[in-house]
Amino acid sequence: MKRILLLSAIIVQTLLLIKDVHAQSFPIQTEYKENTLHFKNEERKFDLGVNNFYFLDLGGFVPSYDKSSFSYNGESLDRIGVDNFYGLLTNLTGNIGDKWSFLFMLTYDNGRVGYQSLQVDYHINDEWFLRAGNMKIPTTMNRNYGLASLMNHGVPMGLSLSSPRRLGVGLYNTAERHTFAAGLYTKGVMEAINEGFHGRPDLSLASRVTFNPIHEEHTKLMLGLNMEGIKMGEEAHTRILRAGMGATLNPISFIGLRLEDVNTQLNTGVELAFQYHRFLMTGEFMHSSFHLSKSDETPRFNGWDLMASYILMGKPRGYSRVAGDFSGSPRVLDKGALEAGVQFSLLDLNYKYDELEQYRGGIGTTYTAFLTYWYSAHIALSLQGTYVDHGRCATGLGSVQSINDDFAGVDLFFTQLRMAFTF
Repeated sequence: MKRILLLSAIIVQTLLLIKDVHAQSFPIQTEYKENTLHFKNEERKFDLGVNNFYFLDLGGFVPSYDKSSFSYNGESLDRIGVDNFYGLLTNLTGNIGDKWSFLFMLTYDNGRVGYQSLQVDYHINDEWFLRAGNMKIPTTMNRNYGLASLMNHGVPMGLSLSSPRRLGVGLYNTAERHTFAAGLYTKGVMEAINEGFHGRPDLSLASRVTFNPIHEEHTKLMLGLNMEGIKMGEEAHTRILRAGMGATLNPISFIGLRLEDVNTQLNTGVELAFQYHRFLMTGEFMHSSFHLSKSDETPRFNGWDLMASYILMGKPRGYSRVAGDFSGSPRVLDKGALEAGVQFSLLDLNYKYDELEQYRGGIGTTYTAFLTYWYSAHIALSLQGTYVDHGRCATGLGSVQSINDDFAGVDLFFTQLRMAFTF
C-alpha cells in the first residue's frame, strides 16, 4: 500500500507541475528523440522526458558436481535452471529552469513497483551540483553502469561488498579531466518503505574521485579512488555478506558469511580504466574491513574485477563527465553496434582461514565472456557465459553431504541471454 501511495504521489506531482505550466499560459511541445518522449517548453526551460525499457532474461546453470550430493536451503538441486521476466523500467528525467534537474527510475515486476532512483539535482554552476534522494552512491565505477547500458549484467563477484542505491545527499564536481563526489547516506528507499526507521539507522559517508592524465577524444586513461565508511544502526549489528555471480539471474549465492556484532564497515577501492578508440579496459580492487564491538579481530576481505571489451561494429563508448565512467552506448543513431568482451572477478571472504573457522566464507572466481548486439535504436540482445570456480569451503547457504579429499568446490557454468526493448 505504501508503494502505491508513493508512486501515486510522484505521478500526481508530475501532473500538477504540467498543469501549473499550462496555467502560466505557455504551451507544451512534444518531441520524440533518442527513444525518449519529451514534454517541454523552451522559453521556460522546462523538459520532462519519459522512456521505457522492457527486459526479458533467460538463463540456466550447468553444475560440475554431483547434484544428488548437494542441497541448498534444505532442498535438493536435482534440477537447476532459471528464467525471469525482469519487467518494465521507466525513466522520468527532466529539467526545470537553469538550476534544477531530476531522475525518477521506477520498475514494475510481477505486479510489484520498485523505486531505483528518486533524485533531484541543484546545479550550482557548470561544474558543481548538489544531489538529494535515492541514488547510486559514489563508490565503485562498476556500480555506475545502468541496466540499460547492457555493458554489465550484474555487480561482479569481486565488488559484491559495495553498497547499492541509498537515500542521501551528495556534492558533485564534474570537470573536464576529473570528477569528485562525496555524500552522506542511509537506507535505500525500498528498505525504508518495507522496514521504516526504528531508532538510529545505518549511516554511511562515501566519496569518489577520478583523474584522467590522458584525455583525448577516443584515447583516455582514468585513475580513481573511492571510499565508504558505514556506521551500523541500533538494530543492524549483524551483516550478511553474500557474493553474486555478475548476472541479474542469480538466485543462488555459494559464497557467504555472517558477521555478528559489527560496529563499522570500511570499503576502499582503486580504479583504472584505459580506452583506445574501440578498445576498453577497466580494473578495480576493493578492500573491506569490519570492526566488531565484542571482538579484537578485524575481519578483512578483498575483491577485484577486470574487464576488457572491443567494439566490433559501432563507435567507441562515450565517456561520461558526470559519472566518471565509459557507460555511453556504442550505437550510432539508427545503425547497429556489436561489442565483445571478457571479464574476470574474484572475491575472498576468508579471514585467517587456518585459525578462525567463523570467518571462513569462501573464495570464488568468475570467468565471463559476453557478446552484445544493438540491432536498432529499440532492440538489443546480450549473451554471456560465466564459469564460476569456488573454493572447497564456498557452499553459502548450501551444504554438501560428504566433503572428501576429491571435493574441490561447487563449480558451475552459467549462461544468460538478455533481450531489451526500449521505447
